[in-house]
Amino acid sequence: MQRGVLDYYNRNGEESQLGIKRIQIVQDTAQQMHSDEDVSYINFNRAGMGMLKIFTLHELEHPQDATAATMELQSMMQHLAISKANFA
Repeated sequence: MQRGVLDYYNRNGEESQLGIKRIQIVQDTAQQMHSDEDVSYINFNRAGMGMLKIFTLHELEHPQDATAATMELQSMMQHLAISKANFA
């Protein structure tokens, strides 16, 4: 199995690579919410929406590197019109 990489610039401005272990596309069915009053709610707002899960190798050594890699991934997804990639 061949793995992928994400090229990005780390916190020192140097070129780095983050190994990608696998990518999964799943569909969100619903979100369950439970209250303190023993009442449960089901939110179907995103039901049927595709969700992309990206699993990386444990290669990031600093939170700023994680931010830089995530911002590069976000930029790539927006540029390719794969997603709005609003990570907020």
